[in-house]
Amino acid sequence: MDRSEFTSKYFIGMLALTPIGGASFPLVKYLLEILSPFHLLSYRLLGGALCLLIIRPRFLFDISSFDLRGGVVTGIFLGSAMSLLTIGLVSTGGGHGAFILSTQVLMIPLIKRLFWREHITLVMKCAIIVTFVGLLVLTVDIDQGIELNWGEASILLAALSVAFFAVFNSLFSSDPRVNTYCLGGVQILTAGIIVCLLT
Repeated sequence: MDRSEFTSKYFIGMLALTPIGGASFPLVKYLLEILSPFHLLSYRLLGGALCLLIIRPRFLFDISSFDLRGGVVTGIFLGSAMSLLTIGLVSTGGGHGAFILSTQVLMIPLIKRLFWREHITLVMKCAIIVTFVGLLVLTVDIDQGIELNWGEASILLAALSVAFFAVFNSLFSSDPRVNTYCLGGVQILTAGIIVCLLT
């Protein structure tokens, strides 16, 4: 299979999943009326891990020490991010929350620069500055200084966790010794356990 054929099949697959994702919103809204956010989140994560097991039952026996290490590390960041975001959205407006969470995209190059000394392009530097200014506009009051409520702080920490998750997930999944299916399974199971502990 050449690259263009793979890209086409990937695009068609993503397009086919879009209606499923859209249809899930009414279902999630209904379920939140009978379940707490943390219960729903834990069921979704553990259900996802169970689906992976049903699709490929032998994956539990294929897990290597590399898969286990990578899955636990990335799962901790994923579970922390989802938990912090759930806490934050309870007391934060959707617009503010969405903007604060989007800062994770710009945290990724900063993390790579800090730990791996990767170069940050001029365009990315400008984007980071603009985002930082926007964050200040949202959280700074001229009379009282920085006003970052608990919800906004939780979402900011969630954004940081998502950024670390993205960096380490990329790092582990690019390792030829790692089985990405096993990595994903351990990852989702670890995140589900973390959320369960908070319910």
